[in-house]
Amino acid sequence: KEELGIHIEWSVNEKVAFEIAAGAAWSGKRALVTMKMSGVNVVADSLASVAYSGCTGGLVVFVADDPGVSAGMPEEDSRYYAKSMVVPMLDLASQQECLDYVKVAFDISEKIGGPVFLRSTTDISHIASDVEIGKKLKLEKREAHFERNIAKYTKAGATWCMAQHQDALGRLAKASKISDSYITESGIKVNETYFEDANKYGVIYAGAVEGNFKEALKKYN
Repeated sequence: KEELGIHIEWSVNEKVAFEIAAGAAWSGKRALVTMKMSGVNVVADSLASVAYSGCTGGLVVFVADDPGVSAGMPEEDSRYYAKSMVVPMLDLASQQECLDYVKVAFDISEKIGGPVFLRSTTDISHIASDVEIGKKLKLEKREAHFERNIAKYTKAGATWCMAQHQDALGRLAKASKISDSYITESGIKVNETYFEDANKYGVIYAGAVEGNFKEALKKYN
């Protein structure tokens, strides 16, 4: 904490944690907030509002889903929240991506001016593996500054809300273009296409299933 110059705190619940992080991001700071899928329900009201308003500093929401209920919680899928709130989401497929994509998510968040979801699953969260650390982060010191903009941050009035919705849609489109060409320090492509011998069939996958698919492909191909 002291070495990296970052501030860490635990909140009474996910909504409070998110609003503290959003306040930091609205003031130009970078902030990351973590929770499991049930916590997104608690955050939903605030997240929907912040998603429309955007942010000036990077804002990353790290959520862990539990498909298969191996940790005893509901099989809730946070991707539907990302879709309904018009928030870009990066789906983690490996431990290396857990490290790399935090940097990617902050970068995309600041380039588009809005929050970004990072989604893990139990399969990813319960696995340990070696990762390539890469270059040591040099965190820039930023002075906090809040922009007083009632049309950007207020949800009173249809005109402002519809304009904010259009802004959010624009941020999502911009995030899509950025991610299509993004390559991490360790050489991982955020969106990658593999073509082998132009086969008749294709598979589209995202997240933790990547490892299962590649293993099956190696075994049966």
